[in-house]
Amino acid sequence: MTAERAPIADRWVGCVVGSETGVALVLTDRGQVRASYGAGMLARIARDRSAAPAPGDWVVLRRWPDGRITLEAPMCSAPARDARVIPLHAPRHRAAGRGPRHDAR
Repeated sequence: MTAERAPIADRWVGCVVGSETGVALVLTDRGQVRASYGAGMLARIARDRSAAPAPGDWVVLRRWPDGRITLEAPMCSAPARDARVIPLHAPRHRAAGRGPRHDAR
């Protein structure tokens, strides 16, 4: 008998599009997948229930040699729902009492 190194699990990223208890639906460049929470993610959620990924969150996934897919960690979160949008250019207003200019010829 010889010792063989186990294959390294395949990792990639995706965006959470939905979730159920213990499972997240994640959209990746390989399509939509169902991923259960990995040990590290379960520990985070046990410490803080708000750490569970929500739709819009980007996460790290791992595909195991037996075909299972686990959600390992968050990458970043979607912006807050009440975030202000800052315009790139201020709107231009005409002086009060003046309408559009028309040249009379």
